[in-house]
Amino acid sequence: MDSTADIYDADELREEIEGDLGLLRELVDSFDRDTAGRMVRLRSAIQTGDVDLVRREGHALKGGTGLFYARTASATAASIEEMGITGDLSNARVAVDRLEREIGILRAELDKLFKG
Repeated sequence: MDSTADIYDADELREEIEGDLGLLRELVDSFDRDTAGRMVRLRSAIQTGDVDLVRREGHALKGGTGLFYARTASATAASIEEMGITGDLSNARVAVDRLEREIGILRAELDKLFKG
């Protein structure tokens, strides 16, 4: 098992994209554009108590991170989605901060694939 295993499943991702780094670049670029806006909307939704938007953005971020087999980030996004479902946003800011860090680590690891 390689050192990225806690961040994302590199083997699953390579298999999914069939080694096509061009496709991976497109996916990463799309993820970057999408995620930036989602994180802003998510923070705003937490601030205003918009639990439905928290749920929707958490769900979308779960899917986006799941695309890269990023299990930890995906689980954090799932917990944010669940906070929106239950209406309990008491730990949402902490979870969003954690998700942001996890996404940053994921992105740094994905960028390494383009430097090899």
